[in-house]
Amino acid sequence: MLIDATGFAPDINRALSGKQALHGARHKSPNTTLASATGNHIGAKARWAYKKYGLFRSARYPPYKLVFHSPFQEAFVIMASGYLAWVAGREVKKSTGKSLFSQFREMNALWFGQMVDPPTYYAQELFRQERFAKTSQFLTRFETKNGILRSINEYLPSPLAADEMSDKALFARCCAEHRIPHVRTLAVIDQQQVTWNIDPAQLCFDIFCKRQKGKGAIGAEAFRFIAPNQFRDPLGRLFTLEQLISHLRQGSEGRSILVQRWLSNHDHIKDLAQDSLITFRVITCMNERNEIEVTDAMLRVLASLEPRWKSASIDGEFAAPIELPTGRLGLLTGDNMRTCCRRYKLHPITNAKVKDRVIEQWPAIATMATRCHAAFPHRLMIGWDIALTPQGPIMLEGNTKFDVMFLQRVQDKPSGEGRLGQLLAFHLPKLLPQHELQDGTLVVANPANATAANAAPARNVA
Repeated sequence: MLIDATGFAPDINRALSGKQALHGARHKSPNTTLASATGNHIGAKARWAYKKYGLFRSARYPPYKLVFHSPFQEAFVIMASGYLAWVAGREVKKSTGKSLFSQFREMNALWFGQMVDPPTYYAQELFRQERFAKTSQFLTRFETKNGILRSINEYLPSPLAADEMSDKALFARCCAEHRIPHVRTLAVIDQQQVTWNIDPAQLCFDIFCKRQKGKGAIGAEAFRFIAPNQFRDPLGRLFTLEQLISHLRQGSEGRSILVQRWLSNHDHIKDLAQDSLITFRVITCMNERNEIEVTDAMLRVLASLEPRWKSASIDGEFAAPIELPTGRLGLLTGDNMRTCCRRYKLHPITNAKVKDRVIEQWPAIATMATRCHAAFPHRLMIGWDIALTPQGPIMLEGNTKFDVMFLQRVQDKPSGEGRLGQLLAFHLPKLLPQHELQDGTLVVANPANATAANAAPARNVA
Protein backbone atom coordinates (compact mmCIF):
# COMPACT_ATOMS: atom_id res chain seq x y z
CA MET A 1 0.00 0.00 0.00
CA LEU A 2 1.03 3.64 -0.23
CA ILE A 3 3.14 5.00 2.57
CA ASP A 4 1.26 7.07 5.11
CA ALA A 5 1.46 10.72 4.06
CA THR A 6 -1.34 13.19 4.43
CA GLY A 7 0.12 16.21 2.70
CA PHE A 8 0.22 18.33 5.88
CA ALA A 9 3.60 19.55 7.04
CA PRO A 10 4.83 18.83 10.58
CA ASP A 11 8.02 20.43 11.79
CA ILE A 12 10.78 19.49 9.36
CA ASN A 13 13.16 18.07 11.97
CA ARG A 14 10.51 15.92 13.66
CA ALA A 15 9.27 14.74 10.27
CA LEU A 16 12.75 13.54 9.37
CA SER A 17 13.17 11.66 12.63
CA GLY A 18 9.90 9.83 12.06
CA LYS A 19 8.69 10.60 15.60
CA GLN A 20 5.99 13.02 14.51
CA ALA A 21 2.73 11.22 13.75
CA LEU A 22 1.20 12.41 10.51
CA HIS A 23 -2.13 13.95 11.32
CA GLY A 24 -4.61 16.68 10.53
CA ALA A 25 -6.61 14.93 7.81
CA ARG A 26 -9.82 14.81 9.86
CA HIS A 27 -9.47 18.12 11.68
CA LYS A 28 -11.43 21.07 10.45
CA SER A 29 -10.67 24.75 10.60
CA PRO A 30 -13.24 27.40 9.73
CA ASN A 31 -10.49 29.66 8.41
CA THR A 32 -9.19 27.55 5.48
CA THR A 33 -11.31 26.14 2.66
CA LEU A 34 -10.35 24.32 -0.50
CA ALA A 35 -11.86 27.10 -2.58
CA SER A 36 -9.99 29.88 -0.78
CA ALA A 37 -9.08 32.63 -3.23
CA THR A 38 -6.12 33.84 -1.15
CA GLY A 39 -3.44 31.89 0.66
CA ASN A 40 -4.47 28.84 -1.36
CA HIS A 41 -2.70 25.74 0.04
CA ILE A 42 -3.93 23.77 -2.96
CA GLY A 43 -0.80 21.61 -3.13
CA ALA A 44 -1.16 20.22 0.37
CA LYS A 45 -4.91 19.82 0.00
CA ALA A 46 -4.63 18.07 -3.38
CA ARG A 47 -2.11 15.61 -1.93
CA TRP A 48 -4.35 15.05 1.08
CA ALA A 49 -7.39 14.37 -1.10
CA TYR A 50 -5.36 12.13 -3.43
CA LYS A 51 -4.18 10.02 -0.48
CA LYS A 52 -7.34 9.92 1.61
CA TYR A 53 -9.84 9.28 -1.19
CA GLY A 54 -7.71 6.96 -3.32
CA LEU A 55 -7.60 9.17 -6.42
CA PHE A 56 -4.74 7.15 -7.91
CA ARG A 57 -5.63 6.20 -11.51
CA SER A 58 -2.43 5.04 -13.20
CA ALA A 59 1.32 4.87 -12.55
CA ARG A 60 2.59 7.76 -14.67
CA TYR A 61 5.04 9.41 -12.27
CA PRO A 62 7.18 7.49 -11.71
CA PRO A 63 6.03 4.99 -14.37
CA TYR A 64 6.83 1.94 -12.23
CA LYS A 65 3.92 0.30 -10.40
CA LEU A 66 6.19 -1.39 -7.86
CA VAL A 67 7.35 1.89 -6.32
CA PHE A 68 3.79 2.81 -5.38
CA HIS A 69 3.92 0.13 -2.66
CA SER A 70 5.75 -0.05 0.65
CA PRO A 71 8.65 -0.65 1.29
CA PHE A 72 9.74 -0.06 -2.31
CA GLN A 73 8.35 3.46 -2.29
CA GLU A 74 10.39 4.52 0.73
CA ALA A 75 13.55 2.97 -0.72
CA PHE A 76 12.95 4.66 -4.10
CA VAL A 77 12.51 8.09 -2.47
CA ILE A 78 15.70 7.73 -0.43
CA MET A 79 17.71 6.61 -3.45
CA ALA A 80 16.24 9.36 -5.64
CA SER A 81 17.09 11.95 -2.98
CA GLY A 82 20.67 10.74 -2.82
CA TYR A 83 21.05 10.69 -6.60
CA LEU A 84 19.58 14.17 -7.07
CA ALA A 85 21.66 15.62 -4.24
CA TRP A 86 24.74 14.30 -6.00
CA VAL A 87 23.93 15.43 -9.55
CA ALA A 88 22.05 18.68 -8.81
CA GLY A 89 23.07 19.56 -5.29
CA ARG A 90 26.57 20.78 -6.05
CA GLU A 91 25.33 23.76 -8.05
CA VAL A 92 22.83 24.52 -5.27
CA LYS A 93 25.64 24.35 -2.73
CA LYS A 94 27.68 26.74 -4.86
CA SER A 95 24.73 29.15 -5.08
CA THR A 96 23.36 28.88 -1.54
CA GLY A 97 26.05 27.33 0.64
CA LYS A 98 23.69 24.51 1.67
CA SER A 99 25.48 21.19 2.07
CA LEU A 100 24.56 18.10 0.06
CA PHE A 101 23.53 16.31 3.26
CA SER A 102 21.20 19.18 4.22
CA GLN A 103 19.58 18.97 0.78
CA PHE A 104 19.24 15.19 1.08
CA ARG A 105 17.75 15.61 4.54
CA GLU A 106 15.22 18.21 3.43
CA MET A 107 14.09 16.17 0.41
CA ASN A 108 13.31 13.19 2.63
CA ALA A 109 11.54 15.39 5.17
CA LEU A 110 9.38 16.87 2.43
CA TRP A 111 8.32 13.46 1.13
CA PHE A 112 7.68 11.77 4.46
CA GLY A 113 6.05 14.90 5.88
CA GLN A 114 4.18 16.42 2.94
CA MET A 115 4.34 13.85 0.10
CA VAL A 116 6.42 16.26 -2.02
CA ASP A 117 8.69 14.22 -4.30
CA PRO A 118 12.47 14.86 -4.50
CA PRO A 119 12.54 16.33 -8.06
CA THR A 120 10.11 19.04 -6.94
CA TYR A 121 12.69 20.16 -4.35
CA TYR A 122 15.03 21.29 -7.13
CA ALA A 123 12.49 22.20 -9.81
CA GLN A 124 10.73 24.66 -7.46
CA GLU A 125 13.89 25.73 -5.61
CA LEU A 126 12.56 24.61 -2.23
CA PHE A 127 16.11 24.76 -0.90
CA ARG A 128 15.51 28.51 -0.57
CA GLN A 129 13.83 29.62 2.65
CA GLU A 130 11.24 31.84 0.97
CA ARG A 131 10.27 29.05 -1.44
CA PHE A 132 10.25 26.34 1.22
CA ALA A 133 7.67 28.35 3.17
CA LYS A 134 5.32 28.07 0.17
CA THR A 135 5.58 24.28 -0.19
CA SER A 136 1.90 23.73 0.56
CA GLN A 137 0.96 25.94 -2.42
CA PHE A 138 2.97 23.92 -4.97
CA LEU A 139 1.36 21.13 -6.94
CA THR A 140 3.54 18.14 -7.85
CA ARG A 141 3.52 15.59 -10.64
CA PHE A 142 2.87 12.84 -8.11
CA GLU A 143 -0.74 13.68 -7.25
CA THR A 144 -1.63 15.40 -10.54
CA LYS A 145 -0.24 12.98 -13.14
CA ASN A 146 -1.12 9.85 -11.17
CA GLY A 147 -4.75 10.69 -10.64
CA ILE A 148 -6.14 14.14 -9.91
CA LEU A 149 -6.02 15.70 -13.37
CA ARG A 150 -7.35 12.54 -15.01
CA SER A 151 -10.14 12.27 -12.44
CA ILE A 152 -11.16 15.90 -12.93
CA ASN A 153 -11.12 15.61 -16.71
CA GLU A 154 -13.20 12.43 -16.63
CA TYR A 155 -15.74 13.85 -14.18
CA LEU A 156 -18.09 14.72 -17.04
CA PRO A 157 -19.04 11.96 -19.52
CA SER A 158 -17.28 12.08 -22.89
CA PRO A 159 -19.30 11.89 -26.12
CA LEU A 160 -16.30 10.27 -27.85
CA ALA A 161 -15.45 6.58 -27.95
CA ALA A 162 -11.73 7.14 -27.27
CA ASP A 163 -9.47 9.63 -25.50
CA GLU A 164 -9.22 12.37 -28.08
CA MET A 165 -6.22 13.94 -26.37
CA SER A 166 -3.98 10.85 -26.56
CA ASP A 167 -5.25 9.67 -29.97
CA LYS A 168 -3.73 12.29 -32.25
CA ALA A 169 -5.65 11.16 -35.34
CA LEU A 170 -8.98 11.49 -33.51
CA PHE A 171 -7.91 14.87 -32.15
CA ALA A 172 -7.14 16.10 -35.68
CA ARG A 173 -10.57 14.98 -36.89
CA CYS A 174 -12.25 16.85 -34.04
CA CYS A 175 -10.30 20.01 -34.87
CA ALA A 176 -11.29 19.72 -38.52
CA GLU A 177 -14.97 19.38 -37.58
CA HIS A 178 -14.77 22.61 -35.55
CA ARG A 179 -12.70 24.47 -38.19
CA ILE A 180 -9.71 24.89 -35.91
CA PRO A 181 -6.41 25.21 -37.83
CA HIS A 182 -4.36 22.12 -37.04
CA VAL A 183 -1.60 19.93 -38.43
CA ARG A 184 -2.92 17.70 -41.20
CA THR A 185 -1.98 14.01 -41.05
CA LEU A 186 -0.46 13.01 -44.39
CA ALA A 187 -0.06 9.30 -43.66
CA VAL A 188 -0.45 6.73 -40.90
CA ILE A 189 2.27 4.08 -40.73
CA ASP A 190 1.66 0.86 -38.84
CA GLN A 191 3.32 -2.54 -38.94
CA GLN A 192 1.10 -3.91 -41.71
CA GLN A 193 0.42 -0.99 -44.04
CA VAL A 194 0.72 2.71 -44.81
CA THR A 195 -2.51 4.68 -45.14
CA TRP A 196 -1.85 7.71 -47.34
CA ASN A 197 -4.03 10.81 -47.30
CA ILE A 198 -2.04 12.33 -50.18
CA ASP A 199 -0.22 10.95 -53.20
CA PRO A 200 3.24 9.88 -51.89
CA ALA A 201 4.79 11.55 -54.95
CA GLN A 202 3.59 14.90 -53.49
CA LEU A 203 5.76 14.44 -50.39
CA CYS A 204 8.23 17.13 -51.48
CA PHE A 205 8.75 19.01 -48.22
CA ASP A 206 10.14 18.52 -44.71
CA ILE A 207 8.15 16.10 -42.57
CA PHE A 208 7.63 15.46 -38.87
CA CYS A 209 6.74 11.97 -37.61
CA LYS A 210 5.29 11.11 -34.20
CA ARG A 211 3.38 8.34 -32.50
CA GLN A 212 -0.39 8.34 -32.95
CA LYS A 213 -0.86 7.65 -29.25
CA GLY A 214 1.62 9.08 -26.82
CA LYS A 215 2.74 12.13 -24.94
CA GLY A 216 4.87 15.06 -25.96
CA ALA A 217 7.78 14.57 -28.35
CA ILE A 218 8.63 11.04 -27.19
CA GLY A 219 9.44 8.97 -30.26
CA ALA A 220 9.17 11.99 -32.60
CA GLU A 221 11.57 12.43 -35.53
CA ALA A 222 12.01 15.08 -38.20
CA PHE A 223 13.32 14.68 -41.75
CA ARG A 224 14.46 17.29 -44.27
CA PHE A 225 13.39 16.96 -47.90
CA ILE A 226 16.52 16.79 -50.08
CA ALA A 227 15.19 15.67 -53.45
CA PRO A 228 12.32 13.57 -54.75
CA ASN A 229 12.26 10.32 -52.76
CA GLN A 230 15.18 11.42 -50.58
CA PHE A 231 15.15 12.69 -46.98
CA ARG A 232 17.79 13.44 -44.36
CA ASP A 233 17.52 13.12 -40.57
CA PRO A 234 19.26 15.44 -38.03
CA LEU A 235 22.23 13.03 -37.89
CA GLY A 236 22.83 13.48 -41.61
CA ARG A 237 21.62 10.02 -42.64
CA LEU A 238 19.86 9.77 -46.00
CA PHE A 239 16.67 7.76 -46.57
CA THR A 240 14.51 6.92 -49.52
CA LEU A 241 10.80 7.00 -48.71
CA GLU A 242 10.75 3.21 -48.43
CA GLN A 243 13.80 3.22 -46.13
CA LEU A 244 12.26 5.98 -44.04
CA ILE A 245 9.06 3.98 -43.52
CA SER A 246 11.11 0.93 -42.49
CA HIS A 247 13.15 3.07 -40.09
CA LEU A 248 10.02 4.49 -38.45
CA ARG A 249 8.51 1.03 -38.01
CA GLN A 250 11.65 -0.24 -36.30
CA GLY A 251 11.49 2.54 -33.70
CA SER A 252 7.75 2.59 -33.23
CA GLU A 253 7.54 -0.13 -30.55
CA GLY A 254 4.54 -1.52 -32.44
CA ARG A 255 2.64 1.78 -32.40
CA SER A 256 1.19 3.63 -35.37
CA ILE A 257 3.17 6.63 -36.62
CA LEU A 258 1.66 9.85 -38.00
CA VAL A 259 3.42 11.67 -40.83
CA GLN A 260 2.84 15.43 -40.91
CA ARG A 261 4.34 18.50 -42.55
CA TRP A 262 7.24 19.95 -40.60
CA LEU A 263 6.03 23.42 -39.65
CA SER A 264 8.29 26.47 -39.52
CA ASN A 265 8.41 29.22 -36.92
CA HIS A 266 7.02 32.71 -37.43
CA ASP A 267 9.69 35.34 -38.21
CA HIS A 268 8.87 37.08 -34.94
CA ILE A 269 10.18 34.17 -32.84
CA LYS A 270 12.44 32.12 -35.13
CA ASP A 271 15.63 33.48 -33.52
CA LEU A 272 14.76 31.48 -30.39
CA ALA A 273 15.33 28.13 -32.14
CA GLN A 274 17.26 26.65 -35.06
CA ASP A 275 15.69 23.36 -36.14
CA SER A 276 12.85 22.76 -33.69
CA LEU A 277 9.31 24.06 -33.73
CA ILE A 278 8.64 26.54 -30.92
CA THR A 279 5.38 25.83 -29.10
CA PHE A 280 3.13 27.78 -26.78
CA ARG A 281 1.75 25.83 -23.83
CA VAL A 282 -1.55 27.43 -22.84
CA ILE A 283 -3.62 26.19 -19.89
CA THR A 284 -7.38 26.69 -20.10
CA CYS A 285 -9.93 25.81 -17.42
CA MET A 286 -13.66 25.93 -16.92
CA ASN A 287 -14.10 28.60 -14.28
CA GLU A 288 -16.72 29.19 -11.60
CA ARG A 289 -19.15 30.68 -14.16
CA ASN A 290 -18.73 27.70 -16.52
CA GLU A 291 -16.69 29.88 -18.87
CA ILE A 292 -13.37 28.92 -20.48
CA GLU A 293 -10.49 30.90 -19.01
CA VAL A 294 -6.78 31.03 -19.81
CA THR A 295 -4.89 30.63 -16.52
CA ASP A 296 -1.24 30.20 -17.55
CA ALA A 297 0.95 30.26 -20.64
CA MET A 298 4.58 29.78 -21.58
CA LEU A 299 6.76 29.73 -24.68
CA ARG A 300 8.63 26.42 -25.05
CA VAL A 301 11.77 25.53 -27.01
CA LEU A 302 12.56 21.80 -27.16
CA ALA A 303 16.34 21.70 -26.97
CA SER A 304 16.11 17.90 -27.24
CA LEU A 305 15.09 18.40 -30.89
CA GLU A 306 18.06 20.68 -31.58
CA PRO A 307 20.98 18.37 -32.52
CA ARG A 308 23.46 21.27 -32.70
CA TRP A 309 22.76 22.30 -29.09
CA LYS A 310 23.68 19.03 -27.39
CA SER A 311 27.26 20.11 -26.64
CA ALA A 312 26.19 23.53 -25.38
CA SER A 313 23.28 22.67 -23.07
CA ILE A 314 22.19 19.87 -20.75
CA ASP A 315 18.60 21.13 -20.70
CA GLY A 316 16.07 19.18 -22.74
CA GLU A 317 13.70 22.13 -22.83
CA PHE A 318 13.71 25.88 -22.28
CA ALA A 319 10.65 27.97 -21.51
CA ALA A 320 9.64 31.51 -20.58
CA PRO A 321 6.39 32.63 -18.92
CA ILE A 322 3.90 34.75 -20.84
CA GLU A 323 2.19 37.66 -19.14
CA LEU A 324 -1.46 37.04 -20.03
CA PRO A 325 -2.73 40.62 -20.52
CA THR A 326 0.22 41.75 -22.68
CA GLY A 327 1.96 38.70 -24.17
CA ARG A 328 5.25 39.82 -22.62
CA LEU A 329 7.88 37.15 -21.89
CA GLY A 330 9.65 36.72 -18.57
CA LEU A 331 12.98 35.07 -17.80
CA LEU A 332 13.91 31.88 -19.64
CA THR A 333 14.72 28.74 -17.65
CA GLY A 334 15.63 25.11 -18.38
CA ASP A 335 14.18 21.82 -17.20
CA ASN A 336 17.36 20.09 -15.99
CA MET A 337 17.73 19.76 -12.21
CA ARG A 338 21.40 20.74 -12.49
CA THR A 339 20.44 24.15 -13.90
CA CYS A 340 17.72 24.91 -11.36
CA CYS A 341 19.56 28.04 -10.13
CA ARG A 342 19.82 29.60 -13.60
CA ARG A 343 17.47 31.99 -15.39
CA TYR A 344 18.23 33.99 -18.51
CA LYS A 345 17.38 37.36 -19.98
CA LEU A 346 18.92 36.25 -23.27
CA HIS A 347 18.64 32.83 -24.89
CA PRO A 348 21.72 30.88 -23.67
CA ILE A 349 22.35 29.35 -27.12
CA THR A 350 21.13 31.83 -29.75
CA ASN A 351 21.70 34.96 -27.62
CA ALA A 352 18.29 36.29 -28.72
CA LYS A 353 16.38 38.58 -26.38
CA VAL A 354 13.81 36.80 -24.23
CA LYS A 355 12.86 38.88 -21.20
CA ASP A 356 10.39 41.67 -22.02
CA ARG A 357 9.94 40.50 -25.61
CA VAL A 358 6.28 40.95 -26.54
CA ILE A 359 4.57 38.22 -28.58
CA GLU A 360 2.40 40.35 -30.82
CA GLN A 361 0.32 37.36 -31.92
CA TRP A 362 -0.47 36.34 -28.34
CA PRO A 363 -4.19 37.36 -28.49
CA ALA A 364 -4.69 35.05 -31.50
CA ILE A 365 -2.89 32.20 -29.69
CA ALA A 366 -5.02 32.61 -26.57
CA THR A 367 -8.20 32.78 -28.66
CA MET A 368 -7.27 29.53 -30.42
CA ALA A 369 -6.82 27.80 -27.04
CA THR A 370 -10.23 28.87 -25.77
CA ARG A 371 -11.89 27.98 -29.11
CA CYS A 372 -10.39 24.51 -29.01
CA HIS A 373 -11.46 23.98 -25.40
CA ALA A 374 -14.99 24.90 -26.44
CA ALA A 375 -14.88 21.94 -28.84
CA PHE A 376 -14.27 19.63 -25.87
CA PRO A 377 -16.63 20.96 -23.17
CA HIS A 378 -16.48 17.68 -21.23
CA ARG A 379 -12.89 18.52 -20.23
CA LEU A 380 -12.38 20.87 -17.29
CA MET A 381 -8.63 21.56 -17.47
CA ILE A 382 -6.47 21.26 -20.59
CA GLY A 383 -2.90 22.12 -21.56
CA TRP A 384 -2.67 23.11 -25.25
CA ASP A 385 0.40 23.10 -27.46
CA ILE A 386 0.14 25.70 -30.23
CA ALA A 387 2.67 26.62 -32.91
CA LEU A 388 3.08 30.13 -34.31
CA THR A 389 3.80 29.75 -38.02
CA PRO A 390 4.06 32.28 -40.87
CA GLN A 391 0.40 31.44 -41.58
CA GLY A 392 -0.62 32.12 -37.96
CA PRO A 393 -1.33 29.91 -34.91
CA ILE A 394 -1.68 26.16 -35.56
CA MET A 395 -3.10 23.75 -32.97
CA LEU A 396 -0.77 20.82 -32.30
CA GLU A 397 -2.32 18.86 -29.43
CA GLY A 398 -4.10 18.97 -26.09
CA ASN A 399 -3.07 17.38 -22.80
CA THR A 400 -5.50 16.54 -20.00
CA LYS A 401 -2.66 15.34 -17.76
CA PHE A 402 -0.38 18.30 -18.40
CA ASP A 403 2.84 18.82 -16.47
CA VAL A 404 2.49 21.15 -13.49
CA MET A 405 6.10 20.90 -12.29
CA PHE A 406 7.80 22.66 -15.19
CA LEU A 407 4.86 25.06 -15.53
CA GLN A 408 5.31 26.31 -11.95
CA ARG A 409 9.08 26.46 -12.36
CA VAL A 410 8.72 28.62 -15.46
CA GLN A 411 6.08 30.83 -13.84
CA ASP A 412 8.41 31.19 -10.83
CA LYS A 413 5.54 30.79 -8.40
CA PRO A 414 3.30 28.03 -7.03
CA SER A 415 -0.05 27.31 -8.65
CA GLY A 416 -1.67 28.20 -5.33
CA GLU A 417 -0.86 31.85 -6.05
CA GLY A 418 -2.67 31.88 -9.40
CA ARG A 419 -5.93 31.05 -11.11
CA LEU A 420 -4.96 27.46 -11.87
CA GLY A 421 -4.77 26.74 -8.15
CA GLN A 422 -8.03 28.54 -7.48
CA LEU A 423 -9.87 26.63 -10.19
CA LEU A 424 -8.39 23.29 -9.15
CA ALA A 425 -9.66 24.11 -5.65
CA PHE A 426 -13.07 24.84 -7.18
CA HIS A 427 -13.26 21.55 -9.12
CA LEU A 428 -11.58 19.17 -6.67
CA PRO A 429 -14.59 18.84 -4.31
CA LYS A 430 -16.55 17.27 -7.20
CA LEU A 431 -14.42 14.15 -6.75
CA LEU A 432 -15.01 13.82 -3.01
CA PRO A 433 -17.83 12.37 -0.88
CA GLN A 434 -20.57 14.90 -0.14
CA HIS A 435 -20.43 14.25 3.61
CA GLU A 436 -16.95 15.83 3.69
CA LEU A 437 -18.22 19.11 2.25
CA GLN A 438 -19.74 22.16 3.86
CA ASP A 439 -21.87 24.09 1.37
CA GLY A 440 -20.01 22.34 -1.46
CA THR A 441 -16.57 23.19 -0.09
CA LEU A 442 -14.04 20.88 1.53
CA VAL A 443 -12.82 22.28 4.83
CA VAL A 444 -9.58 20.92 6.25
CA ALA A 445 -6.95 21.85 8.79
CA ASN A 446 -4.39 24.51 8.02
CA PRO A 447 -1.06 23.07 6.88
CA ALA A 448 1.66 23.73 9.42
CA ASN A 449 4.12 26.46 8.58
CA ALA A 450 7.41 25.04 7.33
CA THR A 451 10.73 26.84 7.46
CA ALA A 452 14.04 25.92 5.94
CA ALA A 453 17.20 25.70 7.97
CA ASN A 454 19.16 28.22 5.93
CA ALA A 455 18.27 31.27 3.91
CA ALA A 456 19.83 31.50 0.46
CA PRO A 457 21.04 34.34 -1.73
CA ALA A 458 19.24 35.29 -4.91
CA ARG A 459 19.38 32.90 -7.86
CA ASN A 460 21.72 33.36 -10.80
CA VAL A 461 20.24 35.46 -13.60
CA ALA A 462 22.30 35.69 -16.77
